[in-house]
Amino acid sequence: MEKELKEDEFSGHTKLTGEQNALLYLFSLNNDYIKFDPVEEELLAFKPWNDSALQIELHQLSEESPPAVKELMEHCVLPPKLTAILHLDKNELEIIYTSFKKAVLGANLSTRSFEITHNGITRVCRFSPASQRLIELSRLVDFVGPTDNNYRNLFSFKLMDLASEEDLETIFISPLSFYISNVSAINDELIAFIRTLNFYMSYFDHSTPRVMVHEEVTAKGYNDQGRYRHESFPDTIDAEELDVALLTYWDETFTDNNFLRFIYLFRIVENVSMSYASDTLRSKVKHLVSRPDVRAKKSEIIDLICEAVNSSDTKVLDDFLKFERTVGSISETVLWQEIDNNRDYFSSAQHFDGGYTLPALIGKNDTIDDFIAKGLSPVSRSMRDIRNALAHGKDLIKGGVILPTANNSMLLQPWVYLAQLAAGEVLAHSKSR
Repeated sequence: MEKELKEDEFSGHTKLTGEQNALLYLFSLNNDYIKFDPVEEELLAFKPWNDSALQIELHQLSEESPPAVKELMEHCVLPPKLTAILHLDKNELEIIYTSFKKAVLGANLSTRSFEITHNGITRVCRFSPASQRLIELSRLVDFVGPTDNNYRNLFSFKLMDLASEEDLETIFISPLSFYISNVSAINDELIAFIRTLNFYMSYFDHSTPRVMVHEEVTAKGYNDQGRYRHESFPDTIDAEELDVALLTYWDETFTDNNFLRFIYLFRIVENVSMSYASDTLRSKVKHLVSRPDVRAKKSEIIDLICEAVNSSDTKVLDDFLKFERTVGSISETVLWQEIDNNRDYFSSAQHFDGGYTLPALIGKNDTIDDFIAKGLSPVSRSMRDIRNALAHGKDLIKGGVILPTANNSMLLQPWVYLAQLAAGEVLAHSKSR
């Protein structure tokens, strides 16, 4: 839907020509992230797709601009959620794909066309040469920052413009796009359709290109983790012979995927907890194996150890109680430093995409003494519940799930920090447990 906007909102911009103001006005009708400050008059560029990695210098827009540029500004939406152009005058969505030859070799993508019906709406999907509007847009766009989306897939377009004749023959093809018909707006129905489309394309073709959906991420709501576990890095370290499997999990917790990070950190604590033994049992066993006559009375001592194990409460503990007691053996002071670092976060309930709500861990005015008095059961319960919400389907957990969205990844970050402290403590002292 076109937004209401007065043309003179842009015509007063003294640093742009009348033609540049007119083109910007046309574009802003359908792309409401274009903002003009009439006081500062500093809008000399805009970010297509509202993507901070991309920029179009407005001086590039002029009366001599090709007709496709004016068509782009007048009839097209550059949706922030997609690597695409929506052609409003054609009711067609053009997904930007590539100009690299290697990406389409052997798959007959350039001729692939099919119909798909979803919720009573039939759409035609096809690979075809990129529109002239997209070609002109790729020439206007400058790369001005880091990207996680290959500059909306325009990187190969830019390289093609700079390529030698030999490279044009061997590396590049005519730029290719993926078109979806019967699209008039970017809305929740379309995003649901695209996710469905991605499934069926990958169901029938395991190597198919997929349509990227870029999520809008809320502002960061936490403080970064403190660098040192203690005040500084030690001069000497007395290293234990630690379990190789647990060390492998630890290595993998440095991935950028917060969901995997939390799962691996939880697994470290869980694996160590499987061999949990109470302090009383440990004391009895240690006393028995330290007897001076241990070799002379081996059979008797083995029987006494078995008797101690059988009579211990450890034998009747379920897996979660073992997990809870393993977490409970961690120093509260170590965990508190991270909780206090993000007090506002841990003293509030967190609502995740997928319906899961994590209760507050502490009260807003809690001190370390309050935290110690409550014990670490709330920490272990929250870790278990987060793991369940990440790993289980909604039919298994009534409180909802944590979907793998960008918002959830950011929202989970403080708990990843806390789980890293907990797993580090458990792993470092696993030989003494």
